Amino acid sequence: MIWVYFIINILIAVMLHELGHLIASVLLGVKVKTYSIGFGKPYLHKKIFGIDFRITPWLLGGYVSREGESNKSPNGFLAQRYYKKVIILLAGVAVNALLAIIGYLVVYKSISLGLWVDWNMIKSIFTRDYSFLALVYKTIIVHPFLTQLTLINFMLVISNLLPFPALDGGGIWTLWLEKIWKKDFPRLWSLLNKIGFIVFNAIVLLGTLYLYKDFIKFNPIDITATLFILAGLAIIPKNRNGWIVYSIGSVLWMYLTFIAGYYFGSIMNVVAIGIAWKNYRGKK
Repeated sequence: MIWVYFIINILIAVMLHELGHLIASVLLGVKVKTYSIGFGKPYLHKKIFGIDFRITPWLLGGYVSREGESNKSPNGFLAQRYYKKVIILLAGVAVNALLAIIGYLVVYKSISLGLWVDWNMIKSIFTRDYSFLALVYKTIIVHPFLTQLTLINFMLVISNLLPFPALDGGGIWTLWLEKIWKKDFPRLWSLLNKIGFIVFNAIVLLGTLYLYKDFIKFNPIDITATLFILAGLAIIPKNRNGWIVYSIGSVLWMYLTFIAGYYFGSIMNVVAIGIAWKNYRGKK
């Protein structure tokens, strides 16, 4: 169940991170166009207060699209004063930090102990020395789900503060380039974020592959089912045959439910099949 917790906790952390950006943007007078969990064309979305809330096929990530990110429209992001833009950029990290602190108090009864544990867990993962992880899970861990949630939020705080384009920390220094490029800055800002997004995700993918074989173990049915489900969800908005692809993965997950007791997968399938069927019927 550890990897199931991982996916759920990633979604929770991303949702709250992006919610932080959304709230800060609205409070500071910047118009928000889209709040999306995942990337790609949405298979479920609804407009609320003029904001398009989306759930899209590729769920491990998210974004908030604001007015004026490619130009200097009056109520847009780039037209705001520097301190307002920094507050908006750091709002997501602030939410993750708050969530991690709450988790530390619940799990470890101490913020300093929680920080120490998470820091050493990260070191163990990246050095591929899992002796500390084993020790923690045997002696300290009381709530595996909450412990993983605090670790993921702690990692999001660190990673998003890196001075890399497309990340919140990178945005803080790239915004200073406006003093040099001035009129051409919106185009430069957009270009830097696109390049940064591609490069950073490539790094994350390589890092995941580096850690994968020792840290997370899937069986072939897990992998096959997941690939079919993701592919189906990606195809459904464009073609009704995506429902068939999704169903294959869903059936495999149902098989895992009865064989291995993956009851959470079964519950999620009931919800997801309903969404898939709605889109399938809409394409007829």
